[in-house]
Amino acid sequence: MNSRAMKLVLAFAVTLVVVGAASVEDWYGRFDYGPDAISYLEISKAISHGDWTLALSPYWSIGYPLVLSAMRRLFPEGPQGEWTAVHVVKATPWRVASARIARTSTIGV
Repeated sequence: MNSRAMKLVLAFAVTLVVVGAASVEDWYGRFDYGPDAISYLEISKAISHGDWTLALSPYWSIGYPLVLSAMRRLFPEGPQGEWTAVHVVKATPWRVASARIARTSTIGV
């Protein structure tokens, strides 16, 4: 196997390990949420209902609840849909970053 093929195999293996580790962490931590996660979820509900006095708090950032509010619309109402949206929002940067790292690491191959 030549050097280029070895680099491609290594990049693919590293990507699989990172995505797999993120998936395992996300799966086993799916019910572990602290008070910050609950607060962000409440703010995303306020955004969905148009309650901007609660949503625009000087203590909490607005970016994550905005993304979470948009994502919650794609899943059913209730706790299961909310937590699914939280997991999708949390896991997406891992997967995008892993794919980007894999792509940039194989450019010079």
